[in-house]
Amino acid sequence: GQPDKPTTTMPLSDAKIAEWEAIALAGGVISSPCPYTISSSVVLGPKKINCDLAITNSAQVTLAGTVWVNGNITMSNSSSIKLDPALGSNSVALIADNPGNRTTSSIITISNSAVFTNSGTNGSFLFLVSGNTSAQGGGQTMAINIANSASGAVALYANHGRVHIANSAQIKSVTAYSMTMQNSAQLIYDDGLESALFDTGPGGSWNILNWKETQ
Repeated sequence: GQPDKPTTTMPLSDAKIAEWEAIALAGGVISSPCPYTISSSVVLGPKKINCDLAITNSAQVTLAGTVWVNGNITMSNSSSIKLDPALGSNSVALIADNPGNRTTSSIITISNSAVFTNSGTNGSFLFLVSGNTSAQGGGQTMAINIANSASGAVALYANHGRVHIANSAQIKSVTAYSMTMQNSAQLIYDDGLESALFDTGPGGSWNILNWKETQ
């Protein structure tokens, strides 16, 4: 019974994502083996990976900086990503963006109880960013597909693509050109992600924690 919200600009511009990619590139480039498969515990970033990235077999990836994958990202088999404790309250991005193919590549697929953990400091998140543009062009390719009990401190971002959430996945936030949800999926916005666009839910109200008189 509520009127539709007015449209607004996306919170992260393509220019800002390009800045993040430049930071990742400055950290060096991984060009082989391709696809680049992680199946054990590693510390990664900032770094550009010049092909598809697969995280599998209960691997634990600790992100110390932004990572740009020039291809697709796949997480499966109870693998996990955590932010380096040294990041404190800072958040970093894991970006799938193949500038040569943003219609059938630049895809993120998360499944099989993948877990995302912050740095240990409240307010830190992993941003999963897809550069796929299929949905905006009328296509059916999913930019980000997250399912099968995947959960944790992760924010999904696909400003030109479609996000699909299914099968009891629980995440912190989604920003996308379009989105579908099914099969017990829950999108639980964190209290630290308030927005003036929300007038209900945790982002729709404000609490005064303290105050004082000033002259």
